[in-house]
Amino acid sequence: MGVTLTIPETIFEQSGGEIARELLETAVLEAFRADAISLGRLAELLDLTIDEANGFLKSHNFRSRMDATDIEEGRATLRSLIGQ
Repeated sequence: MGVTLTIPETIFEQSGGEIARELLETAVLEAFRADAISLGRLAELLDLTIDEANGFLKSHNFRSRMDATDIEEGRATLRSLIGQ
């Protein structure tokens, strides 16, 4: 499902035609901040790889939600999966 938004021509022209992408990025970033979408979904919506999505978040000063405990839990899970 998509949404159509009417943007005044002057605003469109002032943005160099990039306003649609800027609005999409803003909406997706806010959805991610609100925990409404995952990193994978953010990447999909913006047609980015996961690495590019992480770069996008970094460029918007978004800090990772993971802390040292999360990272250590991930390591422990990985070790158990590979049998170490």
